[in-house]
Amino acid sequence: MFEKEKRFLKYHRGIDIFNGLCLRSFLICSQAAFSDVGL
Repeated sequence: MFEKEKRFLKYHRGIDIFNGLCLRSFLICSQAAFSDVGL
């Protein structure tokens, strides 16, 4: 049971890191787009 929970937590941490990276790159991309437009 404990082994399963550890794997579950590791999986979710991976998703959190992945989402964080996606969000950061999205923010950087949108900032670049906005600065190109001149907002």
